[in-house]
Amino acid sequence: MSPHAAPTLAPTPARALLVAAALALAAGCSTPASTPASTPASVQAQPGAPAGKPTPPSTTGTATARTTAPVLDVTGFPRRGASPGSGAATPDVSATPTAAAGSSRHTAEGSCSARIVEGLTPEQRVGQLVMVGIARGREDDARRAIAERSIGNAFFIGGWRDRGQVAEVSRRLQRAADESGHGLDLLVAADQEGGRVQQLKGEGFRRLPSAVEQAALPPDELRALATDAGRELRAAGVNLNLAPVADTVSPELGRANAPIGGLSRQYATEPGAVSTPVSAVVAGLHAAGVGATLKHFPGLGRVRANTDHSATGIDDTQTTADDAYLQPFADGIAAGADVVMMSTARYRRIDPATQAAFSRPVVTGVLRERLGYDGVVATDDLGGAEAIQHIPTGERAVRFVRAGGDVAVTGIARDGRVMSRALLAESRRDRAFAGLVRRAAQRVVELKVRRGLARCG
Repeated sequence: MSPHAAPTLAPTPARALLVAAALALAAGCSTPASTPASTPASVQAQPGAPAGKPTPPSTTGTATARTTAPVLDVTGFPRRGASPGSGAATPDVSATPTAAAGSSRHTAEGSCSARIVEGLTPEQRVGQLVMVGIARGREDDARRAIAERSIGNAFFIGGWRDRGQVAEVSRRLQRAADESGHGLDLLVAADQEGGRVQQLKGEGFRRLPSAVEQAALPPDELRALATDAGRELRAAGVNLNLAPVADTVSPELGRANAPIGGLSRQYATEPGAVSTPVSAVVAGLHAAGVGATLKHFPGLGRVRANTDHSATGIDDTQTTADDAYLQPFADGIAAGADVVMMSTARYRRIDPATQAAFSRPVVTGVLRERLGYDGVVATDDLGGAEAIQHIPTGERAVRFVRAGGDVAVTGIARDGRVMSRALLAESRRDRAFAGLVRRAAQRVVELKVRRGLARCG
């Protein structure tokens, strides 16, 4: 398979702002932390801006503020041997979206993660690029993948009803990671959006309202709700929430939009009204010491079918590379989101031939270059999802990393082993691909350093 070339972006005023913001960020890397603002980036078009394009927030305000989240282990207590300053950094959400949360090449975390990745074996490197499902009753499948293939990430899927049980499984999986010898803890995640999508329920987990209901709350109340939910996750050994949903559902589709609108997973049908709750949830999770994931880039709000259940009806014929519907993702990035999850739909006006998770024009061209995001990029499910069944299991992970991605997610733990082997084989065959693996592993490890899941020195 030959990867798509990244599009050449012509100089524009927005690109000039990107450069200026990047220089400002570099100059401020060592600035002491200050209190972050809470106003989301504006999506209003400024005079003279092309209609329908997201407008970056003004860069004339205060410099990006960074705060330090508590450094916690999987039980919610301070992590052994962790430096108080190695917690997650949360940028001011009023900063320009191009000064992305993951853009930390100038930080101590970046040099630390590079040293860690240098010390990993090739098998351990590719293991950091896979996340496997933890299904109730099949926990040993995940444990074996972690212990035998050095898989570096896992997430809980369906049927979990007790926080104590979830916490015990989290501890067992972290012990398996310890035994693999790479010194890196797992990213342990869960889909804890609220409403119809809440994987952890029962004792120790409150019922969370749907996104539609959450959007009716004042931002401060929503942030507090997200903090409370994050504390429950942290107490269960979960350090990454696969939320919030940053998709804007087209008002023309509404509930006919099966993956989002049909399940009340959307905050609103207008991008500006989506940005505010997205930023509030990111901030609330960070206050609890839990990471946040924006999904499903570049948006599932304009398709009819659910990619989990269908390989047809998943074409978006409207979204462009500078679409207004991208603004909630830009604002979530500016708010400090830790991960961006890719859709497996197809976006005809960006890359008509390739599904988003495997598309270099989408992952690298739009997300990394246009929005300036240099953090961890993950996939939607690459295991049982119907939309990707035509691609061999291992090839799914290889295509994703070639597109510029980092973590291939599969709900089927056995598939994680197949993906790991495919990534290793391709990195041995293709030197350029080995470089992509190294850079992806560094982004994952850098996130772990910030979240207290890896240590330097």
